[in-house]
Amino acid sequence: MASKLVDEKGETLQMVNHKDYPDDLRHKFIQGGYSEEHLDEYLGFVPDWVPAEYRHFFSGYYGYRINGIELATPGPAYNQDNELKALNEDFRSLYNQVDEFFAIGYIDGHSWVVYKKTDDGSIEALPDLGCVAGMRYQV
Repeated sequence: MASKLVDEKGETLQMVNHKDYPDDLRHKFIQGGYSEEHLDEYLGFVPDWVPAEYRHFFSGYYGYRINGIELATPGPAYNQDNELKALNEDFRSLYNQVDEFFAIGYIDGHSWVVYKKTDDGSIEALPDLGCVAGMRYQV
């Protein structure tokens, strides 16, 4: 499956796609993806404001890494049943007063990659990861 969605205007929305980086060895895509049933179950806790293309990405890929940045997978990893949920539980245990943030990955296993809902309703990724999720989304 392609990791693309189309908005109301018919324009393609895309988070990141392996075809855009055919010879770039820094990008590691774990191709395959989860079923819609799996995504419904494992992403049920994700806030409504998280961009739809984030969910859709995992219908075509199990994961993605670039230069020490790793997206958490909504499925089993290491000793966790749902790596993404465990990541957010850890994040919330430290930062429980930040409802405008949603953790999506790690940087070198020590820092967070998060979506942030801004005051104007747009969504940005922090830190700005360029091709990973640095696009701004309007909710």
